[in-house]
Amino acid sequence: MAKKTTTRRRPGRPKGSKGAAVIRVANSRCGKCQSTKKKALRIVRERPISGTDDKGCPYNRVVWRRVQCTNCSQHRVEIERHYDGDAL
Repeated sequence: MAKKTTTRRRPGRPKGSKGAAVIRVANSRCGKCQSTKKKALRIVRERPISGTDDKGCPYNRVVWRRVQCTNCSQHRVEIERHYDGDAL
């Protein structure tokens, strides 16, 4: 009897599929319908990264959140930069 061979699938999304959009919180609009309404907030990750943004404001913590648009159900990732006192 011949041995069955299986092909190993790579983890993750297939090549060419669309990923989630990365959007800043200040201009948090859906890329599809331009709505500002969102639901299903959850923290994806949080890192103690310090620096200054393009407006010159300092930050010392970055939070990425995954949200979903209430109008069209499009998922997106919001980036939120925080400055916590004198920790910089």
